Order: sequence, then C-alpha cells, then structure tokens
Amino acid sequence: MVLHCFCSGGRKGLKKQNTADTTDDVRSFNGGSGTGNKKRKRLPDNETHPDIRNNRRFYPYFKDCIGAIDGTHIRASVPIEIQGRFRGRKDGTTQNVLAAITFDLKFCYVLAGWEGSAHDSRVLDDALHRSRGLKIPEDDSVLFSRASPRDVAKIQEILSVYEKASGQQVNREKTTIFFSKGTPLATQAEIKDMLGVPVIKQYEKYLGLPSLVGQNRMMSFSQIKERVWSKLKGWKEKLLSQAGKEILIKAVAQAIPAFAMNCFKLPKRLCQYIEAMIRKFWWGNNSDSKKIHWVNWRIMCKSKRSGGMGFRDLKNFNTALLGKQLWCLYHEPTSLLHRVYKAKFFPQGTILEASSHRRGSYAWQSIIKARDSIIKGACWRVGDGAQINILNTRWLFEPHHQKILSPIPDPFRQSKVSDLIIPSTHRWNTDLIDYQINAFAQSYLDEFAQCNSKEETKPQHCPVIKWKVPVNCRYKINFNGAVFCEKEEAGLGVVIRNGQGLPMASLIQKFRFPHSVESVEALAAKRAIQFALELRLQEGEFERDSEIIVKALKDDRPSHAPFGLIVEDARALSSNLEKVQFNRVKRQGNSIAHALAHLAQHCADLEVWMESVPPAIEHLLSLDLSS
Repeated sequence: MVLHCFCSGGRKGLKKQNTADTTDDVRSFNGGSGTGNKKRKRLPDNETHPDIRNNRRFYPYFKDCIGAIDGTHIRASVPIEIQGRFRGRKDGTTQNVLAAITFDLKFCYVLAGWEGSAHDSRVLDDALHRSRGLKIPEDDSVLFSRASPRDVAKIQEILSVYEKASGQQVNREKTTIFFSKGTPLATQAEIKDMLGVPVIKQYEKYLGLPSLVGQNRMMSFSQIKERVWSKLKGWKEKLLSQAGKEILIKAVAQAIPAFAMNCFKLPKRLCQYIEAMIRKFWWGNNSDSKKIHWVNWRIMCKSKRSGGMGFRDLKNFNTALLGKQLWCLYHEPTSLLHRVYKAKFFPQGTILEASSHRRGSYAWQSIIKARDSIIKGACWRVGDGAQINILNTRWLFEPHHQKILSPIPDPFRQSKVSDLIIPSTHRWNTDLIDYQINAFAQSYLDEFAQCNSKEETKPQHCPVIKWKVPVNCRYKINFNGAVFCEKEEAGLGVVIRNGQGLPMASLIQKFRFPHSVESVEALAAKRAIQFALELRLQEGEFERDSEIIVKALKDDRPSHAPFGLIVEDARALSSNLEKVQFNRVKRQGNSIAHALAHLAQHCADLEVWMESVPPAIEHLLSLDLSS
C-alpha cells in the first residue's frame, strides 16, 4: 500500500494529537485536514496505483486514495538502562513505528524509532527513498522444508534471529508439525525432539474447509449438508409465508455452501441432496405428510423475469464460482497462487492451455474443470494482436462465429493477428487479408450488410426534441458515427457550438469500418475530444445519442468490451480538459452531428470548417437556432 503522511516541522503537536489514540483518528483527521492539504507530502508518482486501477474491487471507489492514517498507542517493555530514550508523553515507554502493507495484507515495510531520533518526516523520507523495505513474516505462517535435522536446525536459527530482532516469540504450544508419508519414523522422532512441538497426522480444516480431500468426497464435504439440514430443520415452515421461505432459502440455505464452492467442485450427489432438502422445505413436506411439488425445480431456478423464483442451481452456481476463480488467476499472473500453479502445471503456456491431468490437488482439478465454461464465452479483444493466433482462436466479434471459418494456406496457419496489421498506421493489411481469407467471409459480410440496409416498416412517433445550449460549460460538442456498408467504410462528424448555438468548428472524417458499430461510435467520441484539444478548448459538454458509449465514457472502471480500448483512450484524452461532461441526447437533438457523419462518405479523408458548417446542412443549424 502506498504511504501518505501529513507533515510539517512547525505542527508536530498537531500530528501527535492526530495519531495519539485510534478512537480519535477520524475526528482528528477531519479537524486537521485543512492544514494538511497545504502541507502534505506525496509520493513521486501521483497517478492511481496499478493495484487500485486494475482491480474492480477498488476502482473507481479508491482511485483518489493515496493511503490510510492510523495511530495506535502500544506499551512496550524496555530495559531500565535505556528507558530514557523510549519515554513518551504518556509517561510510558513507547516507540514510533511506520509500517506499510500490500493489498494482500502483508507487511512490506517496517521502520521503528523513538521520539527525537526518528521524526515523522524522517521516517517518511526513509520509506519513500528506500528501495527495499524490511520484510517480516506474518502470523499463522506455514513453513515447508525437507525432513532432515540440518534443515530443521536452519529454521530454528532463522526463528531465533527473528525473535531477537522483533521482540516476539514463537508460541510453541500452538505450533505443530506434519510429516509426509515417506518420512522414516526415526527421522520424525529426532525432528520432534529438536523442535519440541506436537506431531499431527493432518490439518483437518482451514477456514471451515478440508485441507485434504480424499477419494470419498461426499464424506469430506458432509459438514455442508449437515449445516444446511440443521438450518432447515430449525425453521418452522408453518409460521412462514412463501415470501419468508424464499428469503431464508436464498439468504441462508443456499449461501452456506457458497464459500466451499469458491474453492472446490462439490460432488453432484451432494448438490442434489441439498436441493432435495430445500425443495421439501419450500413445498412444506414433513415426516407426517408429503405434498406435491407443483413446479419442476429447473423452472424454479430460472429468474423471476423468466417465470421462475430465482433460486440457485447449485451445480451451475458452483461452476460459475470456479470459473470466476480461473478468470481472476488468468488476469492476475503475479499473484502467488498463479505462480505456484504455473510452475507446476503450465510452465510454457497460460492457464487456459494447461493440460487437465489428475496429479494435482483437488482444488486445482476443481478450477480447471470450469475452464470449458470460460473458453465457450471468452473472446480475445484485439490490441496489437501479438498473442492471438489467427486460426483456432476466438477473436472475431460476430455473434454466430468468432473463429476464422475460411481455409487458410499452410504457411499462415501459425501466424498471429499482428501479422495482419500494418505497424506504421495501425490498420488492417487488406491485401494480405484478401489473400489469406476465403471469399466465404466476403459473401457473409454482403449478406449481413443487405439485412441491415432494409428500411423500417413500422414508423415510430417520438416527441420533438431540439438542441439545447450548454449549461455547465462554455461549449457543447456533438458527435456521431455512421456506417457505409456498401463500401465497408465508416464516417464520423463533430460540431462545436458556443452558448448562443453558433458553430465554432465542424469536422467530418472517413475511415475503414472496424469490427462493430459501437467501435465506430467510440472512435467518434475519441475524435471529438481530440478536436476540442486541437482547438485549445479547456472545457466542453460532449453529447451523443448512443447510451452504450456515453455510459462507458462516464464509467471510470476498465472496460472489457470489444471497443473498451478506444473508450479508455478517449477517457485519457478527456483528462487534459479542465472541465468535461458526457451526456446522452436523442437523435433529434443531435441532428447536425448525425448529418455530418453521413456526409463523410463523400469526403476524401478529413475536412474541417472553422466557425461554420457545410452548406448542405446549414438548414439544420437554422432550425436549431430558431428553436
């Protein structure tokens, strides 16, 4: 975690007061924030930390968070001869300690001192300029080593050094040792005498989950079934309405196995037993009578919008949770769990390419079983294309086929998508694509364009909406995109107007059609922001009639949509404006930009008009001004 400290040489008393007691932290922080904002010391890099920016759990909620301030008074036992230097203002021996933790709650930096020798600002300077902090082990650690007296003696030596340096001592009563099956009994006895700790056969549970899962998996997870049954048995169904039963089933009965489902693939028979108990509770079965189950349970597991009750299908829910774990591992290759799995199971590739052998732990086997669900729905979003194979890889954003269906010549079967892109212009190499891809793709594209070109048979009557002057900014920038299916091209239009509705500048541009209409709209938004920056505007309200693009521009989180990279570029450009706002307006309020985008099909590449619009659409400007 990055560090942040309020510091000033003349306000040391305020700092002490702010960090004296944990219970007064928030109150003191609010009281001293006015002074601290002027005298704060920041890290060299003021940008959002990557661990925050790339994690949906933290971003955008903590995008402006630099650190956390906390002060806790801890009494220390210090020898009498050196107590003077540790004497604090509360007439006790204390010590100032600055510690930083990473996002997985591990200490990565610790610096201790005492008043007068380690001033707060000095501690902070040391933390900022130190390349490597002091690493200390965390509580409840698990140490692995060979079962040999030499290795055990080395561990004892390390623990002894740690105890002397930290003042802490290992609790031997809570320390245990576990041997593998191949360890000789004589070696086990010798190591046990050296460490003086008890030997256990296995760690039965950790956080309520079995540490070892054997062949009888129903027995390993039997506690889950018992916990669900104890909850259902304790509820009086006669005193509960159907709505009350629904809440208890969703919030309690089906939530009990959720934690285990995040880590393991529960046996199918166990899921069926749990669902059978829930069904009996829902329909009111008891030991005296059995009632009819009027609706199939699969229908009950559908959403309420689809005619069900929204109950969880435990088997599919288990697969979804394991798929989420696999997805997190794929996107966090630096995590400890991913590095361990990679070294053991897929050293040469990714987790999506790992072989599904059975020599790994049951946790690994469970996660890898959810891979097929991820692969069926996952598709590459093309950036530079250096990691994407042209053949047998999903990278086409088409609803019915996401792989190349056309026959490809043998020399190009191992090529990457980056080979189809011109590096200098970042555009597709159309000549190479025409050579590699069969005419089947062109006929499919023609059929798709023909279907999209048909006119609507049912007109829609909407209220008349006119363009409105900007409210929060001096300028309003309207933009739009258009697709020209016959030419496989697209265009965009941008118009900038002031508070009186007069045009400051307008622009049209034509380019090759990307993979989707949304990408055209995203490119139009990016070009509109670039146009405003080229004209040295400091603020602007950007309007578009596409709710998807406007919503993506407003959202600060990373976008995983096919057009997400373009949206992120547009957001990065908008940060150069002092004031920016994105709004959605209906098509009638964006008529000039809409007309400009369609006018782009007749231009060569790029055309700009300063303080005017093209003559062909001046009548639309007059209509907006008259309203």
